[in-house]
Amino acid sequence: MSVSYVDRQALAVLAPTVTRELDIGEAAYGWLLSAFALAYLIGAPLAGRWIDCVGARRGLAMAVLVWSAVSAVSAAHGLVAGFGSLLLLRVLLGLAESPSFPGAAQAIQRALPPADQARGFGILFTGSSFGAKLAPPLASYLAARFDFRFAFVGAVVGLAWVPLWWWVTARPAVRAALDAVPAQQADLDPAATEPDGPLPAPSARCGYCLRRLMAASSCFKASICCCWVCSVATAMLR
Repeated sequence: MSVSYVDRQALAVLAPTVTRELDIGEAAYGWLLSAFALAYLIGAPLAGRWIDCVGARRGLAMAVLVWSAVSAVSAAHGLVAGFGSLLLLRVLLGLAESPSFPGAAQAIQRALPPADQARGFGILFTGSSFGAKLAPPLASYLAARFDFRFAFVGAVVGLAWVPLWWWVTARPAVRAALDAVPAQQADLDPAATEPDGPLPAPSARCGYCLRRLMAASSCFKASICCCWVCSVATAMLR
């Protein structure tokens, strides 16, 4: 998640430079931010289903390779020449990064015992905050030292992360758990899908509340994105 947040925060950090260099107005810049958010919002549920099909190990590796390619295009001189090309890249980046949280959540759930999963999620969210904190000084330094396009460093960081991830998850037991599709996961852990006796009522209520909370969170994010798009569209029509 640190790699993902460094990549996605680069544009926000360099907003004054990017808008000046590419002659982008405030309304158009709002569209750039909305493009990433909407692509991420639409892609996340689909990415979660895809992660279930291919497994977290392969899914995360492929997702990081794709968004590294998008970042490499962003960093290439001449390929980000204006608003249109940057808008397309933001959409592609949002779609490519959407598997990051579903994949990380599945990896924690499958690779760690229940007693360690809360700590695993804590480290995951700490990584997100660390990436967001690292992005401003790193992007500012690269933009000042070289060019603002070089501040989109996700390509380099992502390509360095993939072999490390592949090595960390190379143990047979870990690889089997992370690569398993749902049917294979049930064979690995029959107790996970065939509990002894009926599900306790408190657990059922907790699961129901968690699903409702996740649905409400998704609706809230969707409403924020819709309001953002409407406000930007109104500003552009004035």
